[in-house]
Amino acid sequence: AAAAVEWLVDADAAFAEAMRADPGLRDLANFGSLQLDVVRAYAAVGDAAALDDATARLDAARRALVRRYDEAYEPRGVAAARSGRKVPAAFVPLARLLVLEAVAARAAGAVDDARKLTDADAMLSALRHDASALAPLESLGHSRRAARAALRRAEGDARAAAADLVERAANRSANRTRGAAIAGQVCADGSLVDEGALQRLRLATPGTPEKERLAALRRRNNDADAAAAELTVVVDEIAVATLVSMGADPEAATTALRATRNDVDAAALRIASGPPAPAPPSTPAPAPPPPPPPTAA
Repeated sequence: AAAAVEWLVDADAAFAEAMRADPGLRDLANFGSLQLDVVRAYAAVGDAAALDDATARLDAARRALVRRYDEAYEPRGVAAARSGRKVPAAFVPLARLLVLEAVAARAAGAVDDARKLTDADAMLSALRHDASALAPLESLGHSRRAARAALRRAEGDARAAAADLVERAANRSANRTRGAAIAGQVCADGSLVDEGALQRLRLATPGTPEKERLAALRRRNNDADAAAAELTVVVDEIAVATLVSMGADPEAATTALRATRNDVDAAALRIASGPPAPAPPSTPAPAPPPPPPPTAA
């Protein structure tokens, strides 16, 4: 657990550096999840000295959830859980947050942690589906994990969960026949690049290289309008020259400046954090000289 704390804190520092270059990254679900992961590792270690940092991270995670959903996200989830209703998987981060806040409150000696524990327990119950609820879906050939996820998405409605699993199986089958242009292309939010979004982007950005369109769609999570706005930014040639003078490839400099709207510092960081260039092939060693001819006896 101690090693996990160190690794997660390093990951958080890298995430913070990336957000300074692209503040939009703060809206990713991963940001809030990372804060919760760090606090969970603190709890496993039992490090009381980390309590203040844990509290700050829990506050950051709550703000991230509000940005991702809305101000009513927590009240809506807690109210549903208190009434005994099942809630969708979108409330898993809230359950984690409430559990960790209850642990932090207990560690700090707070007198009102009973309410936090009650709400945390209610959220966990609202997300839990017992074996009897999972069995009908498993009998249809679905794994327990898939059945549980479907029931969460359907808020406990077994009929809706079964329909959801059938639809997802059909979508997976359709994805196997996706065109070669988008095969294996995954967006920042984990979704697959959409063929329709790519086609709209082609119409909006004639003359743009296909790989740049795909990269923009991945960054913008299939939002063709946002990707088109990014790709149609007029790149500042002076900024390109500045990055090239720093050792950047001209094509990489142009792409980075377009993605960051001509912010030279952000573009430089984007280039620096990209994959390293492959090492040049080594020169093969010269072949050894042929052996001397045998001497006559």
